[in-house]
This record gives sequence, structure tokens and C-alpha cells, in this order.
Amino acid sequence: MEIFSNYINEIGLVLVTAFILFYLANIFIVLALSNRKVSDDSTFKNGSIIGNLERTLIFIGVVIQGWTLIGIIVALKTVARYKKLDGKDHSEYFLIGSMVSILVAISVGLIFVFLVKETDLFPQLKFLISTQSINVTIVP
Repeated sequence: MEIFSNYINEIGLVLVTAFILFYLANIFIVLALSNRKVSDDSTFKNGSIIGNLERTLIFIGVVIQGWTLIGIIVALKTVARYKKLDGKDHSEYFLIGSMVSILVAISVGLIFVFLVKETDLFPQLKFLISTQSINVTIVP
């Protein structure tokens, strides 16, 4: 048990991150899609599994600053559902769910990077974060 006592903060951060990515994100998506109907329940169950995997990979992409990975994930998801995007209702349902999922994953990833990089609370996780800064330029 003494081994874990040195990593309590890091374990807590990882658990909170996983809780947000898997549980709270699904609640946000269900709320965003609550006024939309889906033709069958299996679509939602499979979408939930895909969403969890998608958010995990996007989170990893943000942490390692692998922006290409995020683009590939979004492209693969779109290609996989391309035929179903013909109907307006289904395409809106897909876009709303995807955008909320991506927004949550990127937000949680950026907060995670900030907490690990800019605070001294999680020193054992600093190896995950690149020494390069995340640069965002706003063009006027």
C-alpha cells in the first residue's frame, strides 16, 4: 500500500479523467440528443462504445499533441457512417453526438495537460506531456 501512497494524486487524476470521458460524456451526449429519435437501440449502444473509444483516442492525441491522430479518428468515423448520413435526421444526430464527444475529449485533454504541465501536483505524469508548448494562434 505504501507504493500507491506516492501516486495518490496521479491515480486520482486518472480516475477523474476516465470518469469524465466515459460516464459524464455519455450523459452530455444523451442530453444533447434527447429530443432526437433513433431508429433502433442497437445504434445507440454501438455508438456509445465507439464514442468511448473515440474520446479515449482523442484524449491521448491531445496529451501527446498528436493532432493528426484526432483528424484520422474523425475521418474514419465519418467514412464508417457515410451511407447513413444521407438522411437529415440521422446526419444531424451523428453530427451533434460527434461534436459533443470531440469537444469533451479535447477539453478534458487540455485540462489534463494544463494540470500536469503547469502545476506541481502530478510530478509522476510529467513524462506524458511534451516539453513543447501547445501553441494556438488567433488570426485577426
